[in-house]
Amino acid sequence: MDWMRGYLADGGYTYGFYAETTPARMRLAGLLHGQVLPKRQFRYLDAGCGQGVNLIMAAACHPDSEFVGIDFMPEHIAHGRRLAAAAGLKNVTFIEGDFIELSKNTAALGEFDYAVCHGISTWIGPDVKAGLFKLIGQVLKPGGVFYNSYNTLPGWGTMSAFQKMVLMNNKTMPARKAIEATLAQFEALEQAKSRVFSTLPTLSQRLKNLRGKDPSYLVQEYNNAYWNPVYVTDMISDMAAVKLQWLGTATLTEIPEATLPEGLRTAMQAAPTVAMREQLRDIGLDQSFRRDLYIKGQVAHWRDELASARRELRVAVNELAKLPEGEADFVFQGGAVSPQGNRTYYLSILDHVRAAPSGLSLGELQAHYPKLSMDTLLMSLSMLIHSGFLYYCPVEDQAVTSRTLTQAMVSAVLKGAPYKAVLMPRNTTVMGLNDTDWALLDACLRELPQPKWADHLLACLKARGVSLAKKGVAVTDPAEVDTMVKRLVTEFAEGKLRQLKAFGAV
Repeated sequence: MDWMRGYLADGGYTYGFYAETTPARMRLAGLLHGQVLPKRQFRYLDAGCGQGVNLIMAAACHPDSEFVGIDFMPEHIAHGRRLAAAAGLKNVTFIEGDFIELSKNTAALGEFDYAVCHGISTWIGPDVKAGLFKLIGQVLKPGGVFYNSYNTLPGWGTMSAFQKMVLMNNKTMPARKAIEATLAQFEALEQAKSRVFSTLPTLSQRLKNLRGKDPSYLVQEYNNAYWNPVYVTDMISDMAAVKLQWLGTATLTEIPEATLPEGLRTAMQAAPTVAMREQLRDIGLDQSFRRDLYIKGQVAHWRDELASARRELRVAVNELAKLPEGEADFVFQGGAVSPQGNRTYYLSILDHVRAAPSGLSLGELQAHYPKLSMDTLLMSLSMLIHSGFLYYCPVEDQAVTSRTLTQAMVSAVLKGAPYKAVLMPRNTTVMGLNDTDWALLDACLRELPQPKWADHLLACLKARGVSLAKKGVAVTDPAEVDTMVKRLVTEFAEGKLRQLKAFGAV
């Protein structure tokens, strides 16, 4: 077996940000599950850190804490170290390593309060998975929390035949070509009205969704020989073997069981074990992906400790979020359920938070809703946070900024880097940016007068070979270009840039 141990190392992984893996969001989920997790001076491990963008953004939000990323692909580690150096970060370390070898002697790694493994455990071989879980079990502190996201059954069973054909095509062609060839084969089967599409009614839409995915993600998802979705009960058993017990989901919209169909909820409540309850959930929802939290020994909190931590939780309004149109209620998209929320109630929460210049804590907000329990109000805030209407703002130091990281990423994007978002450290999340946004942000960082931003934008787009477009059609008329550029400058300055400044990106 070569160093890849059966894993396809072709082209590297994506450069994404995954909110649920950040220490702040894990701490928020912990509060919902009854655990108070460290807020300062903690150690955080990302096992399978990929390109390192996610880890670097987390490190920039918590300069008093230590972050370690492990990945077996040299190009991932090289990228992470390069970006961290450009951003001037001193609290993040990247290790090129193999889980099997590292698990044999973990003393040099030390102990961690948080550990995460995003999308790794159902893509690697049995021996590598055993090494990974052994490693996590050894380095996680008692009371520490492990985030593990992975493909689950029965939901992923729909795509098993597609993945099988990808592997077969991959034997005679490059990885990305294998994906394209398999999509073409399944499109031909669908046009021929093959029975598999009536047996698996969601297959057609799932195949269509693949067309818009990042090719790097598709290769890592489907081209691995050990692609192996599992039942949640098997994962719970694997975790128990290394002293980790299931704490709960990290997906905020999935935490309240009241959002589940009544029949499923009744069946789960009657289940004699946690494992059976969660298995019933996955079967009932046809769950295909989980984001779960495990804890190495639950902490018994003293009286009022949990309540105090919850009251301190602070939020601010995302002014760019689009509210439901007309009289429609809120729909909180995410995970396997999309619960609805009363429009009047949720708008009133947003209005109270918006009225406070620095946002509101849960304790301050509760004064406006004396008849609601803290649990109810906390869950309401979590729904709004998950769907982007509110920002969770755990960083209290208003001087904290990620300007150096922002400058490094802007510079890289203008040279061709595929980054899609910039960090806002005070709310520990990101803002997505498009081609014009990056150019205008560069103008801001260069401290150009705003009247010169239009010319700078056009120069940047020209240098990158990008044209302004309207509904997919390039805009070439000079007058129309001028009008569009002026509008883009105004919208960016009054919208995204205002929030980037407010939450520490610049």
